[in-house]
This record gives sequence, structure tokens and C-alpha cells, in this order.
Amino acid sequence: ANFLTKFATKVWLVHRRNEFRASKIMAQRTLDNPKIEVVWSSTITEILGEPETGVRGIHVKNLKTGAEREIPVQGYFSAIGHEPNTKIFRGKLAMNDVGYLEVKHPTTYTSVEGVFAAGDVAAYAEARPKSGVYAVRAGPVLAKNLRAACAGRALQPWTPQARALYLISTGDQHALATWGRWSFSGRWVWRW
Repeated sequence: ANFLTKFATKVWLVHRRNEFRASKIMAQRTLDNPKIEVVWSSTITEILGEPETGVRGIHVKNLKTGAEREIPVQGYFSAIGHEPNTKIFRGKLAMNDVGYLEVKHPTTYTSVEGVFAAGDVAAYAEARPKSGVYAVRAGPVLAKNLRAACAGRALQPWTPQARALYLISTGDQHALATWGRWSFSGRWVWRW
């Protein structure tokens, strides 16, 4: 949200809980930013607008009181967790049959101009595991492309890496690691 204030005069942060789980410093930066208004204990029930004209607003429902309201906005960004909680986009953005948002290779653009998807919610041309490693790697390119789109510049192409390193601690100062078809285990992997 703080990053978006560089491009927007106001950012609405709709949060389903009544507190942030982020670090205290990051949470305080958000709360102290005069361009950010937090809407606590709420969820977005609908994104208003048309593909031809873009986003024009959101419907928000308070989870405690049930009260609903419409907030006029010109853009929408979402952090949705591990499952593709993409019901809100049905009929608005192209999805695969599992519910992941389709992106135009080799970018993170969706089927609607100005709307990006990356990480665990995106369905890439070549399927990738839903792993934080792929989502984290998509972040810097997504940020560059958001800046480029806002400035009217060309987007940077991006393709997710073919494989990732996975590390799992077994809890006894030993760990397992896999890289492609290679696997390793032992105390030295834990120290790595």
C-alpha cells in the first residue's frame, strides 16, 4: 500500500481482520501514511467497472456489522494468500479451469488492460508449482512493470524460472533439499 501512494492520491486498504499481522514497523508506516485509509474487518464483494473503461469502484462489506458501501477507486490490487481466491474475478478476468488467472506470456498482464497477476494466483504458460519461491521472484518484475505501465513505458518480459531449491528442516538439526532431480539430506544441509 505504501508503494502505491507514489502513484495515487489515495489508497484504500481493505483488510479482513481488525489488525495487521505484518511487522510493527511496516504496520505503523502504513497507519501513519496520510494517503492510506484502512477499512478494517471488511472484504471486497465486487469490483465495479468494465474491461473497456477500467475499474471505477469497489463494494465493501463489513464482516462484523454486515454494513455495505461503495468506494470509488480507479485501480485494484489484491493480496489473496495461498489458494486462488479468485471468485471475485469470475467473468471479469480470463481464468484456467482451476481458477488461476491467465497471464499473457511473457508478461504478467491479465486479459484486461492494466490488470496484472503474479505469483501463486497466476497461471503461467508453463505450469509451475505453487511455491513462495516463484511468487517472490515475480515480485520485482511485477513492481517494475507496474511502474512502467503507470509511466506509459514498455513492459519487461518475464518467464518464471524452470526449477527452484526446496529446503525442509526435519527438526533435529538435519534438513532435506531438492533441486530439480537432485536431492540431498543431512546435517550439512541444515547448516547451509
